Amino acid sequence: MDFDQFDICNKVTDYDLIFSDSVDMIAPVTNMLAFENYLLLKHRNGEYCFSVIDVKSCALVSEWGKLGQGNNEFLKLGSDFCISDSLLIFMDINRKEFNLIPVHNVIENKYNEIQRF
Repeated sequence: MDFDQFDICNKVTDYDLIFSDSVDMIAPVTNMLAFENYLLLKHRNGEYCFSVIDVKSCALVSEWGKLGQGNNEFLKLGSDFCISDSLLIFMDINRKEFNLIPVHNVIENKYNEIQRF
């Protein structure tokens, strides 16, 4: 997706902190992808693995994927992720498994429909 397709586009540079709006500080970002009108960010050392920003409003929409050993938590994510066929795909390195979830579930902060391989 070309960033020229968005109504609002801000240049993102390599800094330690990113703010989605005036109050929501986001953990250091290791990777980001655009999906529809959203920007999905993957984090390092944050409470959540991913956050979703609405590009039009620049508001934080969702934080998803807690680190931990509980149900629907992840031990340690790999450095990369991708989106294919509207699925967010990432690897939990310590569990040695790939995880697939519909991107819209991440946007809506839902944990159902996670497929693990």
